Amino acid sequence: MKSSHRCRISEELLNFDEFRRSFNILMTSVSAFMGQITKLLIAESQKTTEIKLPDNAIISIVFSGLSPLWSEGSVDMSLKLAGIQMVLFSFKARPTQQTWILDEILSNLINMSKSKRNLRQFLLSDGKTIQFSSALFLQLLTAGVDLSDFESAVCGDCNKFDYVKLQEECRRRLGYTYKGINHIFTFYLSRCIKKSNEKSRDSKSSKDSDYQTLLRNFVEDILIVLNTPEFPIAEVFIRLFSKKLSSIIENDDKLELKQLALDLLGIILCRLKKISMQFPSDTSFTGAVVSFFFY
Repeated sequence: MKSSHRCRISEELLNFDEFRRSFNILMTSVSAFMGQITKLLIAESQKTTEIKLPDNAIISIVFSGLSPLWSEGSVDMSLKLAGIQMVLFSFKARPTQQTWILDEILSNLINMSKSKRNLRQFLLSDGKTIQFSSALFLQLLTAGVDLSDFESAVCGDCNKFDYVKLQEECRRRLGYTYKGINHIFTFYLSRCIKKSNEKSRDSKSSKDSDYQTLLRNFVEDILIVLNTPEFPIAEVFIRLFSKKLSSIIENDDKLELKQLALDLLGIILCRLKKISMQFPSDTSFTGAVVSFFFY
């Protein structure tokens, strides 16, 4: 009887080892396939190929790339990274589809378990960590900036630097980025505070509170990467967010919205104050920083 029990255990171990080998082969094949799709998207975004994927294929690619991120179980990291790359270059290749891609990510964040969505697991070069979703938004909006032929567009045929052209080109190329940042802020804000006729008088929806936490965590993550070379777009995020928060405090009549704006603005100002304290000899630095971000 003991012998038959040992045989069963041995068989189960063999079956498990075989399953693990098959699973690893499958994950390797899937990651390789996702890598090939990414190469095709890179070629399309860089305009080095005549092949253009149809819109319905882009939709399927984005959903496939995001699926590993929403999984509540353990997902192979290589699969997550391959999925992110697919989403990034889909975002870059199709500027007109960027809004719905952002909507898809923003809508699904709230459906993740609190323990998972609030984790800061994305490791930065300085050892600090931020949320995976924050890193994804920052990477998406960075990838959305078109830098192709930038030098020739600014300098022109005479290879002479033109400051006016530089401003025009930066404004034009950052157009979709500004639109994306504004969309993220508006999305969060619209869900942080429900209309008075959609909630009870004495209690807020738990989802309202969850979205406020998501927004606070996102702002804190952007401040963590502010002035770091990995995410230059963080400065643009903070600048636009600060202006919108200031506008809410001055012009909005909803008390709860003003309280949220004051809270977030306080977090931002504390971080900017810390940055200014790194330059104690320059008394004009604090004013310059505040002017840059708020005016």
